[in-house]
Amino acid sequence: MLKIYLVRHGQTEWNVLRKIQGNKPVPLNETGRKQAEKLGKKLAGLDFSVIYSSPALRTLETAKIIAKYHKGVEIIEVPDLVERSFGEFEGKSREEIEKIPRIKEAWKKQGIDWKPPGGESIRELNRRVIKAFEKIAEKHKNNKNKILIVTHGGVFKIIILHLKNV
Repeated sequence: MLKIYLVRHGQTEWNVLRKIQGNKPVPLNETGRKQAEKLGKKLAGLDFSVIYSSPALRTLETAKIIAKYHKGVEIIEVPDLVERSFGEFEGKSREEIEKIPRIKEAWKKQGIDWKPPGGESIRELNRRVIKAFEKIAEKHKNNKNKILIVTHGGVFKIIILHLKNV
């Protein structure tokens, strides 16, 4: 039976500062690199056949650190596993965004269909993430392999909710 392991990227300075990262190329900080090292060591005996990763800098850094403990494992970048695009709001805190007139009301009123300026809605994110995840699962469905997916908090939540409803 196929086993899929999900990992969220390590900590970044923007996590510490509570800034929305979205699709910005934010690297891991020292703590994030140590987290990835520790997890890499902990997962060393699992013998992954492949690692799938969002192409974002922080997820690729995490995937590469973990891959050091899995000799010869390939890292495949999957663009649809990238975090939600928050457009103009990337680099800002949630508190800063909620101070913008009419944003909070639109956010509440439109729910999962609300889009930040230049960004994407939760519904759009959900569609692309589930499609990418199902494609990965289908590709490996007859394998007894273990695969690792390194992604983002929002993407991680969507996959978990999807699996609970399958």
